[in-house]
Formats: sequence, structure tokens, C-alpha cells
Amino acid sequence: MENKTSNSGGKIVSSTLRLSVRYLSVLFPFNQQAFLSALPQIGFVLPQSPPPLPSKMRFAVDGLIATKGNINLSLKTDKFVLTVMGHDAGATVAALESIENLLKQQLGFDSEGQAYFYELDADLIVEAECDPREVLDSSMSNSSVFANLSKIVGQTVSNYSLRVAPPSRHPTELNWLDLAIEPEITNPTRWYSVAVICRQKERQRVVNFTSELPDTIKSVWTCIRGAKNADKTSHN
Repeated sequence: MENKTSNSGGKIVSSTLRLSVRYLSVLFPFNQQAFLSALPQIGFVLPQSPPPLPSKMRFAVDGLIATKGNINLSLKTDKFVLTVMGHDAGATVAALESIENLLKQQLGFDSEGQAYFYELDADLIVEAECDPREVLDSSMSNSSVFANLSKIVGQTVSNYSLRVAPPSRHPTELNWLDLAIEPEITNPTRWYSVAVICRQKERQRVVNFTSELPDTIKSVWTCIRGAKNADKTSHN
């Protein structure tokens, strides 16, 4: 779990990162039984021994197949997806790299070369240095939209979240980014929650984004706070 502190971005209270590879294949592209047998070589523990299947028989895997400390490894063979789940950005990236190296060395399978895309799906909770509701509200306080919305719904409303994505793009496209921030529902005066999806054809872009995610979130929050402070200055 990330537990870093920043004067501007706050401390990450909890984080769950799912780093996945989606393969471009008609059938799942590598032998799962051989993969399971090789995983202990890089420190993964299997929940149970691989089933003794005939060499020509195919079998489906859906869910957790191995663990290594706080890292969970899952396969969805019907979706052609391999997923590494962790709570620390660096450890999650390192786990994916070790798995892909194992695939290449032991099974002769080029994971990056056979990938359709890589995707990060992350959820985080961050402790803020001031009330997230006020920060998010102030970031859009100059918009006349909320004054008009307040009239329509019959009570004063304000901005409660921020969500950004590439303009004029569709979330089903290959290359996609979706970042949403809002006050955390159980502790909205102190914590804010972050949901991120980063999907790219290019492996290194997703790996870099994952590695830099804690700092990116803090920079985003600093930017939003800057809008709040600028609004205060303009009204003084």
C-alpha cells in the first residue's frame, strides 16, 4: 500500500491497482498449465497444484491463480486477459515485468509483442490537507451552470466531483484515459477518492503512467487547489 506524504497532495490511505494485458488472439496464446508450473520460479505461490491434464486438452481459467506477498495474479482465458493486482505502484509494475520475463524465458512467449493493449484500472483514497468538498466546489465556482441548475432543481447545488477524459473520444477506443476525483463517501471532509483507467496499445506508456501514478494524483490535486486559491484571490 502506498503511504506517502506530500504537503500539497496528502497521504495515500489505500490503493488498489490492477495492471492488465489483453492479448490479440483467437485462443489464449500460451500454455496455462506450463505457466502455472513455472510461476514458483519467480516467487509466486499457487492456491492449488495445476490439474494433471493431457497435453492436448485446453482448460479455462477465470480468476486468481497465484500470489506473491501483496500481489495477486489472475487470468481470464476466455477474455485473453492477464492481470496483476497490487497496492503499491512500483511493486505492481515490477511483478508484471517479472511475469512477462518468465513467459519469454520459459515459454518462449513474447507478451508485449502479442498484446492488443495494456490497461491500468486503479482506485485510491487520499487524505487531503483541507476539505475536499470545498476544493472541488471552488474549482468550478465561476460557472454559471450551477446557478442555473440550482434554479431548476429548487435548491442550491454545487460541483462535487471532477472527471476528465480525452476530448471527442469514446471510452471503447483502444487508447483511453479516464480520471475521476470526488470526496470519499464515508469521510468526505478529510479524504478524496480517485478512480483511474489508462489504456494504451503501447506498453511503456501504461507502465510509466502506473509508476508515476501517486505523484500524478498529487499534482492533479495541487492543480485543483490552485484553482480554489485563485478564486479566493479574485474575490479579495
